[in-house]
Amino acid sequence: TANGNTILIGGRKDGDIYVVKCDLQGIQIWDETFGQSYSDFLGGGICSDGNYLIHGSMRPDTANSAYGYLAKITPIQNVLWEKVYPFNYQETDAINDAIQLPSGEIIAAGQYFNKESPDYYEAFLLKTDENGEEVWRRTYKGREGAHTYVFDMEKTADNGFAICGYVYPDGVNSQDGWLLKVDSMGCLVEGCGNTGFMEITDNENGELFIYPNPASFQFTIENSQLEIGDLRIINVLGEEVYRKTISSYATNIDVFNLKNGVYFVTFGNKQAKLIVSH
Repeated sequence: TANGNTILIGGRKDGDIYVVKCDLQGIQIWDETFGQSYSDFLGGGICSDGNYLIHGSMRPDTANSAYGYLAKITPIQNVLWEKVYPFNYQETDAINDAIQLPSGEIIAAGQYFNKESPDYYEAFLLKTDENGEEVWRRTYKGREGAHTYVFDMEKTADNGFAICGYVYPDGVNSQDGWLLKVDSMGCLVEGCGNTGFMEITDNENGELFIYPNPASFQFTIENSQLEIGDLRIINVLGEEVYRKTISSYATNIDVFNLKNGVYFVTFGNKQAKLIVSH
């Protein structure tokens, strides 16, 4: 730390994240556990404001899957906030590296199990505000038909990010190194940040369209078949946060009351992913 103390971060056998603070002579000042049951520590660091950032994965007591986990604590053991970031509720999602930017925003990198891929781990890059509220996320495949795992991430001189890890094909007893370079918006292609922070997954008939995506205050849904039904917005925890009956070709939906993050918009048997970013 800035005054020469040392922070040790690891895991306990009971599944808690374990933090120890020592002085210059290695004498313990305090120790504390964080997270819920089945929490796995994967890394941590000291933020520019002197607080401590912890990252890894956590499986809540009520869940069957582990989610990416971030927490920020003070030098005197107070938890400022802790957040989990679910994807598809399958297997073990994890944040393997995280850094705080000079703006206070946080960039985190890890991997998640994509049940729709089919059944492969993919890498992700996640941006949050200074309080851990999600701003955007992007996902990446190191190779088709292979698992993609993340080891480390660094901010680059052009304000982009470099991510390294490996790809691991099924049925092959070896891995290949993997290196990814993206810009400050997590884009592999210049300008992709202007069209949306996450690929929209529409139904196979392509009848559900929402725009703009991300949405700051409002988005529009196109109802090409002029169906009458309830539009629902679901958060990543599976909770319904909005419902409205629509019957026109195009309907504007206000989202200024929703927190930044990922949501699922459903209408009939169709679904699209929506990013809310104020």
